[in-house]
Amino acid sequence: KLEEDLRRRDFTINAMAYNDEVRLVDAFGGMQDLNHHLIRCVGDPKERFSEDALRILRAVRFSAQLNFPIESKTAEAVRELAIRMEQLRRWRELSDRVTSVLGTVRVQGQPQGNRVESCACEAAELEEEIERTRERIHTLRRRQESVLSRVGDARLSELLRLYYQCSFTWAETADHIGYSERQIMRLHRLALERVQKILQDDRECHLAS
Repeated sequence: KLEEDLRRRDFTINAMAYNDEVRLVDAFGGMQDLNHHLIRCVGDPKERFSEDALRILRAVRFSAQLNFPIESKTAEAVRELAIRMEQLRRWRELSDRVTSVLGTVRVQGQPQGNRVESCACEAAELEEEIERTRERIHTLRRRQESVLSRVGDARLSELLRLYYQCSFTWAETADHIGYSERQIMRLHRLALERVQKILQDDRECHLAS
């Protein structure tokens, strides 16, 4: 039961407990990450951040305050899911407005139907906008994956994925793949040539059909 509770925590350094019987309970390597000054999610980072988008901010805040780097998979999830912070901010602004309107209704005892209806319309429009954005992201991601699968070289596909999908810097990409930055730049030029050829072939096929 304790381990299941710890499993739902955000980061390994927060997923430790202590009791007099077994002393330190550290099922997810929190002490090791603490000793190595590392911010790492418990389990799957995307799952943890999907449970609570504010954990993205918490990861960045801990990293800044403690001067701890963020573990690579956790950092990748932060970059990929950062768009949720903007969605969360807008939802909170709207929630505050609705709460303010309803509070005014209770205090004054006067009808505020038009203002409540306006906020409700904004909420519906925002939800539609978020859904359209999600669909565009999924469409773009499928298109990217289709192109990457046709590049024909695992190194080039990984380079493009890290730099364009995961927002790695050139230095981070080079370190992850195991090449120098100069080698990475040469590979990047080659990768772009292949991508341009793929896109050109797609356009020609589209025109021919």
